[in-house]
This record gives sequence, structure tokens and C-alpha cells, in this order.
Amino acid sequence: MSALLHRNKVCRARRARVGLLTLGAIFLLAAQSSSAAVLGSDFANPSPGLSQNCSFESCTHVQTRLDGRVVRAPFNGTITRWRLQDATGEFRLQSLRKRDDGSFKAIRTTRSRTADGGRDVFDAHLPLRRRDFVAVRMADGANIKVGTTPGCRSGFVPGLDDGESAMPHPSYSGCDANDELFMNARLRR
Repeated sequence: MSALLHRNKVCRARRARVGLLTLGAIFLLAAQSSSAAVLGSDFANPSPGLSQNCSFESCTHVQTRLDGRVVRAPFNGTITRWRLQDATGEFRLQSLRKRDDGSFKAIRTTRSRTADGGRDVFDAHLPLRRRDFVAVRMADGANIKVGTTPGCRSGFVPGLDDGESAMPHPSYSGCDANDELFMNARLRR
């Protein structure tokens, strides 16, 4: 009888250890999955012929809402990669912080990259604080594809320089069914 009792205790202890290990694995996976986020487009809904062109010395465009997607940094981290789809010209990635009065302040900007019209992927090191936005600063003549996911975006003409604050330009800002900038960025803790 005591051998049977001992075996039951051993089995219960083994099940408890397996349960704890399983729980630990679940928490580890949850922690790893929350250590990265993709901000912006998933490139799933292209719209034929729609794009945003910069015909000034520079322009800054920021996605402020995009149905079903994250557009603000959910945690402090660093952008390590960014992508453009069907864009041409020179682009820089910018971190923007929205101010209480509705204006945006440019915090940092990456070096210039040239997009060739396909799916362009660029490495980056751009720190963001929680709730910062990521934007694209376009050179004169640059063109970025616009998708059909409903959203909102704000534009600045000329583009924002680091440290500069401005209200969005009304002609280049708003919400529409075709307001998805075909750009995204990978944020890591």
C-alpha cells in the first residue's frame, strides 16, 4: 500500500513539473512575441494607379490611423528594418511625436535610401518612444504607393527637419478609404 501511495505522489509531482514547464514556455513565448511589432501597412490591399507624389523640395507623410494595423509604437524600442512597396525616389524614415496641440515634432531621421519600384527593404537604427509615429520623408519627385485600407494620414510640406514642429498641411492630410501608405517598419525592444 505504501508503494502505491509513493508512486501516486511521484506521478503528481511529475505532472506538476510538466505543467510548470508548459506554463513557463507559454510565458516565454508571450514575452518574445511582445518584444517586436510591425508598424504600418501589410501591403495586402493595393489600389491600381493611386500614389502620393512629392512635388516640393521635400514632404513628410505619417500614417496616423490604419484599420486593423498598428501605427504608433506600443513600447519603447528601435526600428531595425523598414520596407516600401512600389515606391520610387529618395526616402528617409522619421520618428514623429504628436503634441497636445495637434502638431507633430520630428525627433530623428535616418539616412537617405533610394526605392526602385519593387519591394525595397532597408536596415535602420531609429529609436522610438512609446506612442511615437514612424513617417517617411520624401525628396522632390519621390512617389509612394497608396493602398485601399481605410485610414488617416498627415502630410507636411516642406518635410519636417529634426527638432521642427508643425501642424499637418490640410491639403495633404485626412481620412479616406484609400489612405494606406505602402510602408512599414519593424520595431524591436
